[in-house]
Amino acid sequence: FDIDANGLVSVSAKDQATGKAQSIRIQSSGGLADSEIEKMVKEAEANAESDKLKRAATEARNAAEAIVFDTKKSLDEFKATVVEADATALSALVGELEALIAQADADAQAIKDKSNEVQQKSLKVFEAAYKANAANADAGAAAAGDADADKGKESVADADFEEVKKDEK
Repeated sequence: FDIDANGLVSVSAKDQATGKAQSIRIQSSGGLADSEIEKMVKEAEANAESDKLKRAATEARNAAEAIVFDTKKSLDEFKATVVEADATALSALVGELEALIAQADADAQAIKDKSNEVQQKSLKVFEAAYKANAANADAGAAAAGDADADKGKESVADADFEEVKKDEK
């Protein structure tokens, strides 16, 4: 068989015993006419701008959903150290962002702006929470260090061992 540049397949066979040869040419009967291809190209070019806007909005939504997830997770994780007023304000901003994401006709720039606002607020809130956790950890380590110093040294015994195998009979 042979496939040419246009995708046409030519198959030929020869019976060696009788010397008869047969061949067949397989070509695509379907496909698009040139006018249909041109029409599709023009439609694609005409819709290119709206496709870019839809893509930007989808990417903004995806990024915003990730921010919402991370912020909620962090709020839950640091709820003991986050100031209640800050947590309430941040939760309200997250709710606004979720409402904006849910709108089918939401503008990509509006989603990005609200996402940035949530990120900036969460950075401030969680920075304070991290500092509070670090201060608590330092105080806890200092108290644990004092307790260890009071205990003195623990005695540790080193030992050598040898594995003995029983003879199997």
